[in-house]
Amino acid sequence: MLASALERADRDVNLRGDFSRRPGFDGTMLRAAFLFALLVTAAFAPCALVFAGSPRATSDLEEALLADMADGTLDGFSLAEATLIASGVTETGTLRAHVARLDACRDQLRGEITALAAREQAAALLRFLHHELLRGRYRAEANDLSAALAGGQFNCLTATTLFLLLADQLDLPAQAYETPGHVCACLLTAGGPVLVECTWPEGFGTNDQRPQKTGRLVSAAALTGAYFYNRGVQAAARGEQPAAVAANLAALRCDPGCDLARDNLLAAWNNWALALAAEGSLPQALRLLDEGRALAPEYRPFALNERYLRSRASRP
Repeated sequence: MLASALERADRDVNLRGDFSRRPGFDGTMLRAAFLFALLVTAAFAPCALVFAGSPRATSDLEEALLADMADGTLDGFSLAEATLIASGVTETGTLRAHVARLDACRDQLRGEITALAAREQAAALLRFLHHELLRGRYRAEANDLSAALAGGQFNCLTATTLFLLLADQLDLPAQAYETPGHVCACLLTAGGPVLVECTWPEGFGTNDQRPQKTGRLVSAAALTGAYFYNRGVQAAARGEQPAAVAANLAALRCDPGCDLARDNLLAAWNNWALALAAEGSLPQALRLLDEGRALAPEYRPFALNERYLRSRASRP
């Protein structure tokens, strides 16, 4: 009975990333989080949750990026800069070095593929990408764009991002395309959109795959948000719930329509409260759950866990 009442809410730990050290509980931090968390509820749509404001940043670069994303678009940063920062680059020198590497790749490619048609250019770009940059192995958890750019391990997100960064610089019309648990590139050709599987060098043109009903084209802002989302997933997996909350708030700043980030935010908030209760900080845990219920009353674990913890607190 107690196990069902004290319900955990671990959700969607299926991507990859990293985050900062775990911050301790801070009442000011808690209040600040909810000051910039705005609940937007329409009639018959109680789950509509959109966050605005400035999520907690881990570097000056990240703070500037999140401020730039306040209007939902990238204005002061290129896509290369944004995705590198969101994946964890914190130093300006490192950022500039990676961008310069991409520029050099663009210049090399431009001389090799200028005379080709768009489809042939995309295929040549993919082969170049694996020959020059993606020399490591595919690993599902390899969410570090900086490492992938340096020739390290990669996954579907980092491989697709590098393909899109070079495609953009070469004026190839392409966009990220997301399906549940996966992302690839979508080349927009005169004959219609064609999916490009960026995790292997011959992932273009083999099946002429077309977009499916379960997928969606992803904007530059949403692609940036995917890196924050993945960082939140790994933070939650390590038990660093405050860091997971911050990362998912950043993901929602970039992509307010990301249901997975919203679900993981609520789960991390709930599990943060349970961790505090287990550490003996019952008043703080109850405060978190009470604030959570006010923010998302439809999320059942908040009510179940608050009821259980209050009954435990009232026992002699």
